[in-house]
Amino acid sequence: MTLRRAGSELPAGSAAPVLSGDTIVNPTESPAELALHGEDSRIALKPDSSLTLTRAEDGARVELLRGALHARLAPQDPRRPVRFVTPYGEAQVIGTELNLELRAGDARLEVRHGLVRVTRKEDGETIVVAAGQAANVGPGRELVALAIAGPAPGEAEPSTEGVPPGYTASPWRSIFDGRTLNGWQQDKGRWIVEDGALVATTEQSLEQAALMHAEDFADFELRFSYFVEGNAYLEFRDRVSELGSFQYSAREKNHTKWRACRIRIAGRAGAAEIDGKTVPYEAAGDISQPGKIRFYVQNRGTGIVTRLRVKDVEVRTLSRRAEE
Repeated sequence: MTLRRAGSELPAGSAAPVLSGDTIVNPTESPAELALHGEDSRIALKPDSSLTLTRAEDGARVELLRGALHARLAPQDPRRPVRFVTPYGEAQVIGTELNLELRAGDARLEVRHGLVRVTRKEDGETIVVAAGQAANVGPGRELVALAIAGPAPGEAEPSTEGVPPGYTASPWRSIFDGRTLNGWQQDKGRWIVEDGALVATTEQSLEQAALMHAEDFADFELRFSYFVEGNAYLEFRDRVSELGSFQYSAREKNHTKWRACRIRIAGRAGAAEIDGKTVPYEAAGDISQPGKIRFYVQNRGTGIVTRLRVKDVEVRTLSRRAEE
């Protein structure tokens, strides 16, 4: 692998940091791994491929000049996303895993985790490509996201348990690492990580705490466990967008064991379960639009401390079958 920097060429070792303005060329027969400087993100540049990386205040720009790449990106600040650019269009991501291949006449994008917004250069048309979906972007091609046939190489076939008719599901993936708040935005109050759980503590009556994940999700299923100490009003808002929201809300007190929550949204339909039993949910506006996951707690006690603990947070993306 070779770096072209300021008119000079220098060899780059495996996982070498890449600086703004560098052009990276991989003339070898094996993939070359790049580390985005200062981030836990990796790009595998395929053989006979090249790209240019630039950085600005509004995010990073990866221009694929030739060949193909595979990227696994840590969650990014939504105000500074990473943009993958080809002659045919642009893919904007916040945190995801994807494959991008530049071909004769088009570019093919496959999303394995996360959500990617794709804009076609020819006419500015935009679509959202979710995990388990692919899109071909090029002049005269229909811009549509369709389910990828089969799992990714080395990935187990995902379970079909609980998948609604006409949909496929990606494998479950964790969106909380059990150690840090990486990928999460503190919306209200103060959240910490303690004993492998997200923890919000409220000490005053009506005091609030809210935590939102950085990613947007289209059709998806969410599962997690939670535990309440004290007297709490809860909202698990599992899709929050400007156009609509879907949430489970309830007042719960002093749990004696962890409760398991599972929520699914597919198109305009939703369902929620607590400990395997269906519970009421609230839907407002258009819940079919991509949105964020949010945990919320409000102290409803008097003179008591209320805590909400959340752990084992996992998501899998639902995609309509191509034939549908």
